[in-house]
Amino acid sequence: MDSELLGTFVLPGEKLGEMNTNPIKIGNGLVIRNGSIVSSKCGILQFKKPDKYWINNNQKRYNPIVGQHVIGFITQKAGTNYLVDLGTNVPAVLSFFGFPGATKKNRPQLKINDTVYARIVVSNGTEEPQIVCMDKNERASGFGQLEGGYCFKCSLNLSRKFLQPRNKILSYLGKKLKFEIAVGVNGRIWINSGSVQDTILITNAIQKTEGLTEKPARKVINMLFDNMM
Repeated sequence: MDSELLGTFVLPGEKLGEMNTNPIKIGNGLVIRNGSIVSSKCGILQFKKPDKYWINNNQKRYNPIVGQHVIGFITQKAGTNYLVDLGTNVPAVLSFFGFPGATKKNRPQLKINDTVYARIVVSNGTEEPQIVCMDKNERASGFGQLEGGYCFKCSLNLSRKFLQPRNKILSYLGKKLKFEIAVGVNGRIWINSGSVQDTILITNAIQKTEGLTEKPARKVINMLFDNMM
């Protein structure tokens, strides 16, 4: 990889380096073509020791990938399916039977605009994405309807940041307030807390810490709490 390109803005299709005897890990926005490392998105080329490269961009439209966790809004009933807005080009399909133990007589009765936390199970680019509200073992595991609370949009980068296991910023917020959270990799975060004021505070804290490491993020959070408490 050309070290001079690190931290610079690159365009889709730009050749960034060659694969050599030193293996590297490539992430979001990079592909390998004929032995060369090529950008597939525009953005800033980033590097993390010891060997990971990726492109940091603020892509606004979500492209579904099988296995990802997403937050969607019910937009329509169609036969034995719900159509769900994930922020993609076309709505996703959620079967009435895509819930743990669902049968014709026993299934969730969702309404238009209800919010669901789901998992992508089909996404091939030729048909509508398909989602279910259960894990691989057909257990709930936190999936399903998200009742109450507040759902807000954010950048795809921010939602991926808060999907990381043991996120230190969320842990710090959790020591100050009790709340539930669901994070969709499609740029949506759902918060449910004890009051509207707490929900607003947590939402602001998450949004204002985008791009910050743990120490400066804590300072921002403390400032928000001092101003609102």
